[in-house]
Amino acid sequence: PGETGGVRASDTLLVRIVGPADGTALEDADRIVEIHAQALHDVGRGCARAEWSDEGLRQLEAARQYSVPSAVCRLACPEPVAGDRIVWTHGFCGSCLNCTVEHERTLCLNRRRWHGSTEEFPYLTGGFAEYGYVFPTSGCVRVPDDVPDEVAAAVSCALRTVIHGLDRVGELDDRHRVVIQGSGPLGLFTLARVVTGGPPDPIVIGGPSRRLELARKWGAAHTLDIDEVPDPAERHAQVMEWTDGLGADVVIEVSGAKSAFPEGFEMLRRGGRYLVIGQLHGETFPFAPSDIVRKHARIVGTASAAVQHYHRALEFVRRHRERFDWMEMISNHYPLERINEAMVGMQRWEEIKPAITFPD
Repeated sequence: PGETGGVRASDTLLVRIVGPADGTALEDADRIVEIHAQALHDVGRGCARAEWSDEGLRQLEAARQYSVPSAVCRLACPEPVAGDRIVWTHGFCGSCLNCTVEHERTLCLNRRRWHGSTEEFPYLTGGFAEYGYVFPTSGCVRVPDDVPDEVAAAVSCALRTVIHGLDRVGELDDRHRVVIQGSGPLGLFTLARVVTGGPPDPIVIGGPSRRLELARKWGAAHTLDIDEVPDPAERHAQVMEWTDGLGADVVIEVSGAKSAFPEGFEMLRRGGRYLVIGQLHGETFPFAPSDIVRKHARIVGTASAAVQHYHRALEFVRRHRERFDWMEMISNHYPLERINEAMVGMQRWEEIKPAITFPD
């Protein structure tokens, strides 16, 4: 959650649907999935286990959705078979300008989004339910056997976006000083990618202390608790000291807080790069464009991710499972009927990444 509290507690409708309630035929190559586990961020994420049925491929969920056609998925990974766990993307058309010419499927002009009404076909395109619907044009990635359900769920929300963003921001190596704004799942996954990629002495700004303790355990050289150091000027001075008075080569914003953008930009050295992932609050604030010129800065935004980022995210947690105990990020487990309790815990910053679990 950001400054305004990004998670809202609301009543959850529990549903169990095995086909369209109005008799509408399912689409060719679509999938009905049975939810197995989900992880809370701002909204629910999930992952699934596959079973064959007369209608086609069904799946047991344990991760979630976002970007690219199944044809691309079949090139990226084997087709799921009975018993497999999967994560999946939004449905992308594969034929618009952004999909075909620009190769930016996350910007698909005809994207079929995961959230929709339970009153309209295909009914189950959201989370926090026993079943879900995977669009025919969604990309699917098989979850490796040694990646737990809860971690796969977290990966398919946070880490896949981080991997996409770091691709867009460009090379990071042992020359670069990195500041990460935010110590939630996005921030922790960003830290893991940074410390395995070469930049020395990463700095993490956030809170509460439980998250920062985990950040230090995972390799943060310095942390700043926004509760202990509430003055942005003091935080800026400390970052400048840690970066030899130059500022950060790369600042990565994953906090969602309105105040993070101007603060992060000021921490940037001349010629630096600013990756913005968490600024989805919709609010405005004063900003002088001349500062971009003065700093010769590059600002990069990232929206969601494509199927290749899901695949790489799962491979990353699989390869580095000995270095990072990913389950330390999963702060609690809740059954679906206690979803509101989990959301309140997120609002109060009592959780890092709670998991919603379902009976086998």
